[in-house]
Order: sequence, then structure tokens, then C-alpha cells
Amino acid sequence: MKVKAICTSCGRGKEYPAEVLARHPACIYCGAAMTMDQQSRESVQQARATQLAAGAPLQGTCPLCVRSRRVKFGEEIQCTYCGGLYVMYAEGAAGLPGPAGTVFQAQASAQALEIRPKVAEKLRAAVAGQEALPTAALAPVIAAVSWRYTHGNVTAEELGALAGLLGGALRWRQGALPADRSALPAGDTAEVVAQSICRDYRTATEMLPDGRAVARITTDQHTVSRTEGNAMVIGAAVGGLPGALVGAAMAQKGEHEVRHDLRVDLTPEPEGCALGFSGQWSTGEDQPMDEKQQALRHSILAALPGHGEQLAVLRAVYGTWFRPLSMVSLRRQALAARLAALGPGQEALLVLAPE
Repeated sequence: MKVKAICTSCGRGKEYPAEVLARHPACIYCGAAMTMDQQSRESVQQARATQLAAGAPLQGTCPLCVRSRRVKFGEEIQCTYCGGLYVMYAEGAAGLPGPAGTVFQAQASAQALEIRPKVAEKLRAAVAGQEALPTAALAPVIAAVSWRYTHGNVTAEELGALAGLLGGALRWRQGALPADRSALPAGDTAEVVAQSICRDYRTATEMLPDGRAVARITTDQHTVSRTEGNAMVIGAAVGGLPGALVGAAMAQKGEHEVRHDLRVDLTPEPEGCALGFSGQWSTGEDQPMDEKQQALRHSILAALPGHGEQLAVLRAVYGTWFRPLSMVSLRRQALAARLAALGPGQEALLVLAPE
């Protein structure tokens, strides 16, 4: 059966098979929502129910970056673009991870208001002495965590961890840590540096078995021709292959790219990690940091506390699973929907997502 649907944004109207709209209920031209009469809507809902009963994948939308993909309802999904986690339920509601698998659109209850003073006490204790952060600034975070706590979306243990993370991040923002220290764990700091602060650069991160992490940011490069290249040096860059094999490859290709990286070593400490900076070529040779890398080092150290605070607040809103990569991809419309589900008084947190 075909139904008539009109886009709410671009105004294009078309007849679609009900089965098509059941799988992908958005405009094929601009991606906006479609509007239709009641009879057509019932036909689409019936087709959707049939597909669900048969286990067919349907179109799901990530509640962080708002990108769509085909998913199976009831199955936990990790977004391939932003790393966000969510579950699509049979009614099409995106659920976020948590002990109770809380449905994304659920509204705040009266119980959230009753428990809020207890949550507020924990969060305020974690940021005690921070005169630059008045109670009003904590109010949206307290409200968000209160809702999650009373809906089973955060455990008492996680609540304590969130309070500690938020307190550490805010003290960091107020200058309580040395310039070369991070209040975040080594892995999180590496991701913030590579995927948020330096997202316009070519970057890579690595977690080492001993808990240390490394972030590499490419600031320049040069090429080595086969006539001037050293096969053994190039061999180090490609995982220690024999120099003769690499030399043969160079002879075929003609030249090899050598990256100039700013290397950031992150060493775990009791409350966060220590940052060390050095220059290194992709061939493995250590080099003094050049002016560009020195300037980037300064920018990273200046930006880290603010990004750390942003990550801590977003984990309070979403959960400890929220990754630094998701900070960059989070869309304001998605954050607005999440904050609306957490109850009134959350608007101040909209600045955490780009327009």
C-alpha cells in the first residue's frame, strides 16, 4: 500500500510504499521528518509492527550525533561515527546505556526532586572551596544526575565517581594543578588531546600495557627519495622490516613520507596523569620541538582544563561511557532532547554542544 507523505522542512511530497516509510521515516531529499494523514500513519505503523515481528532491521538515529543507520531494535549499538552507545526499542525510542536501560524520552519524576538535595550534597562536597563556582552553576548538573539516579540510570557507586571527576575537573579549571598535569585518566586525556583539541590535525592515540598512553599529532612532513633515503631508517617506520625489502619498495614507489609529530606521553598518577611533550619523526627519531610544536604544546595545556570540565559535565548528563570523541560529534538538537528528558532547568548546559 502506498501513502502520501510531505516533508516538514523542504515541502516535497511523494507517494511511498508504507513499508519504505516504516524502515526510513524521513525525507529522502533533506532528511527531515515527514507528515501524513491519520490513515497513512496507521498504515505505516502496521507495516512497522510487521517488520519488527519479523526481526527486520529498521532505521535508527544516534541520540548524540543524529546520524542514522540500520539497526536491530533491542540491540545495543555503538555509533561508528561518534562512539556513542544506545539501544533502539520497538517503539523507536533511543535508549542510553545504564543499569536499567532507561528509555531516552522518559520524563523526570517527582522522586527526582526529592532525591536532588542528596545528590547536591555529594556534588557540592566534591567542589568545596571553589568560590568561582556558585551553587547556581551546579544546579543543571545536580538536576541531571538526580534524574539519572532516581531512574536507575546511575548507581550509587557511579554517583560517587562522577562527583570526584567533576570536582577534580573544576579544581583543575581553577588552576589547582600544575600546568603539565591532567585531572583526567591517561586514556581520556589522550583522546581529548587527539580528538577534540587537535581535531584539525592528523592524530593517533595508543594505550600501552602499563597504563600509559601516547598521543601523536602530525604538524609537518617531508619526503625522502630513494636516492637519499636510508633503507634501515625507513625500515623502522614500517615496523622493523628488513632494510633490503624496504629499499626495494622505495625503488618502486620513488619516495617515502616522513611525518613530524608532536608526541604527548601521558603517565598515570593517583589523581589523573602527567603530560610529557617531545618532537619525533615517524621513522622513530627523536627531534627537538620546532616553533609550531612549541606553540601547539602551549595551546594544548591551555585548552585541556576547559575540555576536561566539559567532559566531566557531559558524563554527568549521559554516563561514564561518554567518550571525548562524542564531545566533538554531539549535536545541539540531540543535547536539547536529552536535557528536556531530564526535566526543566537544564538550558544552561546547551552551550556544551555546537550549533
